[in-house]
Amino acid sequence: MVSIVTVYYNRENYVVDSIESLLKQTYSDIEVIAIDDGSTDGTLVRLRSIQDPRLRVITHSNRGFVQSIRSAIMQTSSEIVAIHGSGDISSETRIERQLELLQSHPDIGVVGCYVENYFENTGTSFINKPVIDESISLTKQIIKENPFTHGEVMFRKKVYEQAGGYREFFKFCQDYDLWLRMSMLTSFAIVPEVLYRRYFLSDGVSASLDKMLMQKYFDEMGIQCIELRMRNEPDFIDRYGIYGAFYRARTRRLSKIIGRHAMTALYRGKTSEALYFNRKSMEEKLGLSNACLHLFLFLLNRSKLLQRMTAKGLSIVKARRSGAGKPLASEQQEGTLEHM
Repeated sequence: MVSIVTVYYNRENYVVDSIESLLKQTYSDIEVIAIDDGSTDGTLVRLRSIQDPRLRVITHSNRGFVQSIRSAIMQTSSEIVAIHGSGDISSETRIERQLELLQSHPDIGVVGCYVENYFENTGTSFINKPVIDESISLTKQIIKENPFTHGEVMFRKKVYEQAGGYREFFKFCQDYDLWLRMSMLTSFAIVPEVLYRRYFLSDGVSASLDKMLMQKYFDEMGIQCIELRMRNEPDFIDRYGIYGAFYRARTRRLSKIIGRHAMTALYRGKTSEALYFNRKSMEEKLGLSNACLHLFLFLLNRSKLLQRMTAKGLSIVKARRSGAGKPLASEQQEGTLEHM
């Protein structure tokens, strides 16, 4: 049996199609544990409307994703666990194809696949085709680039438990932190087929600048933690718990990543967004590139201010001329004062 775990919060318009994509799998020996994380819309009602003995619906007050998925995995009865993202769609052969790979390669503990990323606001999509390079250290490879988007991953439960599972410290990037720790214990693999469709919704992380920035900070925290483990030292969270963030070093690596977001925003003409990211880049680590960009954005904003002031001045002159000789109220007052 394969246990599939999925967590929902206010996804009433997506939950039925999402769950049905799991129940229609070609590999039918599954259990689906769906957590309703205290939804305030009709998500729970729609979950309960799906009648299938393989589906178990659990509801509780809103506790956040990490507590919810940890709870779901604890209740699984299989040695193999598959994650399924909130509102996403798994192709009907996903579980079968990923399980085949795990069964035929005992040394592999985590497996993903190609993913179609669909953007709801634009109706566009692209295919993510990650590659595991066996010629270099798996952990170092994941530090450079996360091969998974999260919802498409299947893993051996014993490896998950040995790694310590999801950590509640990570409000974002909890999956990245987990993959980094699991990479020190097992091999990863990718099924080279599009078996999963991931939806970027209007209320997702990418829709908020603050959430995007927090994601980058948590990414860096995960990297610094695994770098300590690679030196056989306890990481910040193992040592300090929820206070571990106070010990994170400010790095040029993160500064450059945030700086690239600033440049992208500038390229798209979003100067206020560019300023936001560039300030955060400078706070992380001041360098020549973000200092020059800051000066450029300052001058750009100043020129726009001058343009607005000039445009306002011209509009006043035009208004005066359009009065056809009739003095404005301010001019009438000035004339009155002159004759007093």
